[in-house]
Amino acid sequence: MNQNDSRLMTQTRGRILGVSALALTFAAGLASPALAQQTPNVVVQEAPPQADRAVVNRIVVRGNERIDQTTVLSYLPIQPGDTIDAVTIDVAVRTLSRTGLFADVQLGLQANGDLIVEIAENPIINQVTFEGNKALAEKKLRDEVTIRPRGIYTRARVQEDVGKIVELYRLSGRISATVTPKLVQLDQNRVDVVFEIDEGPETGISAITFLGNRAFSDSDLAGVMVTKTSKWWRLFSSNDNYDPNRLDYDREQLRKFYTNRGYYDFRILSSVAELKPDNSAFGVTVTVDEGDRYNFGEIKVVTENDRLNGDFLQLLLPIRKGDLYESDRIQAAVDTLTFAAGSAGYAFVEINPTYRADPETDTVNVTFNVREGQRVYIDRINVVGNTRTLDTVIRRELMVGEGDAFNRSLVERSRNNLRALGFFKDVKIEETRGSAPDRSVVNVTVEEQPTGELSVGAGFSSVDSFVLNLGITERNFRGRGQNVVARAEWGSLRQQIDFRFTEPKFLGRDVRAGFDLFHTRYDLSKYSSYDYRSTGGGVRVTYPLNGYASFSARYFLKSDEVVIPYGYCGGVGAGSSALCDQAGSYLNSSAGYTLLVNRLNDPVRPTRGWTASLRR
Repeated sequence: MNQNDSRLMTQTRGRILGVSALALTFAAGLASPALAQQTPNVVVQEAPPQADRAVVNRIVVRGNERIDQTTVLSYLPIQPGDTIDAVTIDVAVRTLSRTGLFADVQLGLQANGDLIVEIAENPIINQVTFEGNKALAEKKLRDEVTIRPRGIYTRARVQEDVGKIVELYRLSGRISATVTPKLVQLDQNRVDVVFEIDEGPETGISAITFLGNRAFSDSDLAGVMVTKTSKWWRLFSSNDNYDPNRLDYDREQLRKFYTNRGYYDFRILSSVAELKPDNSAFGVTVTVDEGDRYNFGEIKVVTENDRLNGDFLQLLLPIRKGDLYESDRIQAAVDTLTFAAGSAGYAFVEINPTYRADPETDTVNVTFNVREGQRVYIDRINVVGNTRTLDTVIRRELMVGEGDAFNRSLVERSRNNLRALGFFKDVKIEETRGSAPDRSVVNVTVEEQPTGELSVGAGFSSVDSFVLNLGITERNFRGRGQNVVARAEWGSLRQQIDFRFTEPKFLGRDVRAGFDLFHTRYDLSKYSSYDYRSTGGGVRVTYPLNGYASFSARYFLKSDEVVIPYGYCGGVGAGSSALCDQAGSYLNSSAGYTLLVNRLNDPVRPTRGWTASLRR
């Protein structure tokens, strides 16, 4: 009799149990009664290679409560009809475990070909709490961690959040802070995650010492650094706490300080922070090599493009031979050359300054090498920071679009357009590498600022008696860039209402259009025996002629009415004939235009340029 039973079993955490088929052969001989009474001869043979493989008949999922069976099967890399072995099952277990949905996964193949998938789901997070935090607010900690209530608990994410909290405390000057995560098991497979925090003491800076400095005193260099020594009056400052990232920034600040004052070959030999034996504070020692003081030597501009004149570009540089060497002026010169080349139509230029120092004369010769770089096209444009203003309002002010060739001059003009709107406190446009070497991503970052105004005023005069003023102005109505102004004034003699609306992109075109409505009344019947009323409105259109000039046209229509009391102009004792001649209603209209040229270099804080207008 032969029996062959095959079973494959594997468990999570790399435990694989394979039970190979055993071929048991029993031979019984009945030649004589003596042989019949002997114990059967059992021979255990090694299973053939194909005995470790089996065909899956069907897949049965067990243990799932919240997660649907189809979801589990979608992650499982095994289908009915597949031939599997221990390696295949191991891969399947690891695949399911990597989803982060399950706390435990077991797969077993039964003799009838059914693959049993036993899972234990990860619990749902009920709430996340913090204990022991005093130096850092709970909101700051909650914003830092990634786990959230009603999310799925995984040990890896909790450990990742522990590292983030520890780093947050380290940056606040508490390098000995520890965080211990704990779980509170609840019913229905839920848990509370508690981060127990031991903040530890603040680790301050006891002293900052400089070695090797001759040109500048310790106090001069300490003033350059953001890191400060711990003093009692710095109670509300965190810059006197130890932060290695801040010290890295301070080293860069020291380098800029020296190189902007002529010390071309300045170096920081070492920067060491030593913890005191009682772990209360660090002592920072910075060793520098100042070197000699240098001036600029020969300044040249070398270009590979014959249509970019190197001598002309050199005249634009903010550097002259004999000037004190300053590293910031090198960057300013690169920006000037880049902008000049872009304005001339060569947006794809690379400018590489090369230096040659002469220690004998203490001069630095600088050559700016200008060459056309690889043509770069805009892959996409990202707009961030606009919490109120619509994306379309920002994008329509950009003079470049996705798919266009990158042009630095147009990018700078786009930035000026956005700043001129008056909607944003700050506008930054940065370029990063795109999906390919010839592609770039343009990131437009804006910081919103208030655009609405509400004014209320009240007064008293001997003529008007009590006067009340109310005005509302919104320069970015509903985030669409529209301008709305409404004003009202009430007094015993004068009442006035004004309303103005402006659409900066009328019908989606580069045309600024708007309308005005107003009503004014002067009630002078007590003093001059007449009542004056004026009601009207107008339309305005502005069309840009180019990047610097615009043409505006306007038309206004109003109805004026002078009301005189009955009997004032007739009979004995009639009133003023001049006033009587003005009685009645009149319809007046007017039209005009304005030609404006604006060559200012900055719409908000101009430093050069001019404006001119012709108005009629």
